[in-house]
Amino acid sequence: MGSTEPTVVMFYSTKCPDCKKVTLPIKKAINGQKFKSFTNSGSSNQPVSHTNTFVEWQNKQDKALFKKYQVQSVPTFMVFKQGIPQQFIVNDQPTTVYSGTDPNVIKQIYTNLQVK
Repeated sequence: MGSTEPTVVMFYSTKCPDCKKVTLPIKKAINGQKFKSFTNSGSSNQPVSHTNTFVEWQNKQDKALFKKYQVQSVPTFMVFKQGIPQQFIVNDQPTTVYSGTDPNVIKQIYTNLQVK
């Protein structure tokens, strides 16, 4: 999360049915490198790498991150750069948090990341 590259972070719980629905396909796509990411920093869409992290409610160390970033529902997606939450675009609107399971929005976050 402290990387100079954007980091897509998924907050989840192993006991959450919605999390289970989206976590496995995301992990498979990341491991298989099916997500080809682009970011838009204001000038042009150029391929850029970003890192991916999963923060699990059942992990004692990760629970502190849930509290620090006030994550109250799962799955929740945030983007960080150098440890700071970043605005990103979801459905043409800037946000710092997306909570939900819409596969199109999740794919947009991972494949067409637009950090403001």
